[in-house]
Amino acid sequence: MGAGAETANAAGNPGTSSAGNSAAADPAIAALYEPDGDAAQTATAKKPVQPTAKPQPAATARTEPASRPQPAPTASEEGVDIDALVRRAQAEIANAELAAHPAPFVGSLSQQTKDAIPTLLYSAHDYSGKQGQSSVVINGRQLRVGGSPATGIKVDEILPDSVVLSFQGKQFRLRALNSWVNL
Repeated sequence: MGAGAETANAAGNPGTSSAGNSAAADPAIAALYEPDGDAAQTATAKKPVQPTAKPQPAATARTEPASRPQPAPTASEEGVDIDALVRRAQAEIANAELAAHPAPFVGSLSQQTKDAIPTLLYSAHDYSGKQGQSSVVINGRQLRVGGSPATGIKVDEILPDSVVLSFQGKQFRLRALNSWVNL
């Protein structure tokens, strides 16, 4: 076979090239490129083609011990008095009641009065025990005592859990961050 024939074979039948192709190294693959179809089937029938396994990288997976040592329980985990926890939670709930104030909540007002009160969107409540430093944000306005979130409404007091407002001389309360929407 001359140099021209080898070039033709390399282009037409890559398995028969003498250029050191990897297909030529495996007889089963090389047989697939033989011009005689029966030879390819015979070679495949005699030796099945096995997929080549890719080399696996060195063991990178973390192996865990068969049993992990359990941490020793701490003294606080060993003896928990559920009854004491319940009593303490009940005491905290009792202390979480609203601050006492004579002004009624807006929901307790007459329907006629509620219908007249404009919408109040209560978005922030910043209570400070120091006089004049507490503030609320109602209808997008930051207000202190004496401020007005809407026409006819005035902030009278800011309590730890609510705000006392007055509308047309009548006081009422809104819980902190609870809006009043007049439909």
